[in-house]
Amino acid sequence: MRFLILTAVAVFIALSIAKSNEDCSKLGFVKDSLPCTTCDEMKIFFSDETLINDCLSCCGEVKEEATQENALDDAVKYTKAVLRFAPWKIRSFPEVLDFVNTKMDEFKNLSLDEYYDEAPQLVLTKTDNSEETVTVSNWKADQIKEFLKEKLQ
Repeated sequence: MRFLILTAVAVFIALSIAKSNEDCSKLGFVKDSLPCTTCDEMKIFFSDETLINDCLSCCGEVKEEATQENALDDAVKYTKAVLRFAPWKIRSFPEVLDFVNTKMDEFKNLSLDEYYDEAPQLVLTKTDNSEETVTVSNWKADQIKEFLKEKLQ
């Protein structure tokens, strides 16, 4: 019982001391895309209370990710795209890694850009050189492929 109370207090303290995006990034967490349910699941696999508390201090309610259906205006086509990712974090996004390894070669106007401390993103360029960015960290490899088939000229 005492352990449960101490754990609850630790969680409360961790939640009340929210870390900045930069602090979370240094700890290996992407604050804007870290749901607290992930931290709860970590408890199953890790017994390191510091790690769990750091996770809890960086997590929050995640904004709705863009999906194939609601990401961008259907009528807009893009001349090129860049897939930005942090190389040291790419293994944390197996679907994006699968896309890079197996499907990316199908798109001649798609390039890769190492971009540190960000979740994987597609930066899409219009004919007027304006850009739009879509976070694809939670997308499946086939969703990324279909999205680019539809959006790239």
